[in-house]
Amino acid sequence: MHNDYPNAYFILQYRPLDHWIESRLNHQDFARRYQKALKLTQEEVVEYWKKQRYDTQWKIRTYFENRNVKFIDWNTEKQGIYTII
Repeated sequence: MHNDYPNAYFILQYRPLDHWIESRLNHQDFARRYQKALKLTQEEVVEYWKKQRYDTQWKIRTYFENRNVKFIDWNTEKQGIYTII
């Protein structure tokens, strides 16, 4: 996408890890479906999510860190929308 839209803004939107995990656990049977599909306990699913999130965010930040692009790293709970517009 970056190569196709070199002048675009790229926004990594996230919130604190514990709030994100809590939201996933409260989202109907989302965790249960993960447990069934991956044959993991709920605690293992939470650890899987944490690693998945860390790895994904690390890849995104690493990709953009040395490029001359419009990249915004935005914590939605610490920074209001007006900090990025």
